Amino acid sequence: MNKIMRFMPMALLAVYFVLSMEGCATSNDSLVAVRYNNSKISTLQYGMTPEEVIAHIGPSGDESVPNPLKGEMYSSGDNFFRILFFYTQLRFDTDNITDDELIPIVFKNDFLDGWGWGHWENAAAQNNIQIRRR
Repeated sequence: MNKIMRFMPMALLAVYFVLSMEGCATSNDSLVAVRYNNSKISTLQYGMTPEEVIAHIGPSGDESVPNPLKGEMYSSGDNFFRILFFYTQLRFDTDNITDDELIPIVFKNDFLDGWGWGHWENAAAQNNIQIRRR
């Protein structure tokens, strides 16, 4: 009986830890969305239109994270840029997705120009477009 009482606090702590992690666990749908989006983005082709990219990537498979998650538009001289953001990093909280969990897909004058934060930051700098820092 004395041995049981000694291990009881540790057992309760372990149970508490397991139960508290349950609410933070990523959903299987989120994992599927990340893998799916990353695999489809890796097969994009320069010159595609936004509609072609959206059709190519398709739905994310996670109702809480639609494809694309969001979009932005900018203009610079005779050029305009449309940026579509797709979810590509697995996190525990899909209610609070940050820019670091997204990949920007960059369209210049409605044709795919490139993707990734480095590409978008360089294109923005070259075209004097002010974007928020992530």
